[in-house]
Amino acid sequence: MRCATYCGEFSGGWGYSRNWIEPTVDLYFSRTSTARDYAMKCGIPAPKARVRGYLMLPRAHLEVLGPAERKVFLERKLGLRTDRFTVFLATGGNGANNHFDLLPTLVRHADRCQAIVICGKISSLQRSGALARQSPRVQLLHRGFSEIVHLLMQASDAIVSRGGTTTCAKALHFKCPIIFNAFGGIMPQEELTWKFFRNGAASEKIENALDFAHIIDHWMAHPAVHTHVRENF
Repeated sequence: MRCATYCGEFSGGWGYSRNWIEPTVDLYFSRTSTARDYAMKCGIPAPKARVRGYLMLPRAHLEVLGPAERKVFLERKLGLRTDRFTVFLATGGNGANNHFDLLPTLVRHADRCQAIVICGKISSLQRSGALARQSPRVQLLHRGFSEIVHLLMQASDAIVSRGGTTTCAKALHFKCPIIFNAFGGIMPQEELTWKFFRNGAASEKIENALDFAHIIDHWMAHPAVHTHVRENF
């Protein structure tokens, strides 16, 4: 029987599980050349090592929004404005999030910002719904679960997320800059992803609400800075 391994890590080092490495495998696919080089250092024979890149469902490759389609999607499908900066607040493992530490910053910039919020926990979903009703000036789309994350990323100007490799790979594919949620620290496996984006695109991480406010305040005051961040990403 032939066997191939696909490793979804972005880089190597502390946090890269030794369970990925089995030198007798027939083929070894890495997400990035950085991760492939580390795998070879750990014993994967060079002739077996390949770089596969993104591994996503076919619809994520097929459902791509152009500028005009993005506006239609924002306005007609999501009920959001096309002239506002859109921040996508995603979740971490088990629906964990810090949305209610971050939303006050977006409320302060409600004349220029809007948010897409995914809440994996019912309590968080209910709170975000209450906020939307109490602050009608704030454009807020909230969902408990979504199968169109690839479209929501294309509609967004930035995403706040933990260092999950699948989410980060999609964000990279759709050119949606990541603000890494480092509340409570970064797990070893998340460190591999954060390191890749920090070194390659100078991506930002936030450890508290003030860090997030600093980034958004700066982008709102200097739109060209965000444009540069997106191009660099």
